[in-house]
Amino acid sequence: MNPSWSKGDVIKVTKVMPDSVTIKWPPASDNSGQIKYSVLVNGVFVGETDNTTYIVSNLEPGKSYTFSVAAEDEAGNRTEFRRVKKVRTRREKKEKH
Repeated sequence: MNPSWSKGDVIKVTKVMPDSVTIKWPPASDNSGQIKYSVLVNGVFVGETDNTTYIVSNLEPGKSYTFSVAAEDEAGNRTEFRRVKKVRTRREKKEKH
C-alpha cells in the first residue's frame, strides 16, 4: 500500500531567512509505519528526512523557490510530491555606515 496524505494536507513555511527556509508538513500515513520524506527545491532533490520538518539551506537572498515533499515507505512505495506556493527568501539587510 502506498503512503498517503490526508485530504487538505499542505506544506507550511515556518521560517524564511535570506539563505534558508524551514518547511513543515503533517505526517503521511502508511501500513508499514516507517516513512521517509524526500524534499525537492525547484524540482531538484535536496535531501531526505524521517522528520516532518526540514531546513533548506544554501539559498540565495531575495529569490523565489518552490518546495515539494514526497513520502516513501520501506517497500519503496511513494506518494506524489506535494507542492507549496513559491516562497521568496528575505533580502539581506544592507549595513548602515
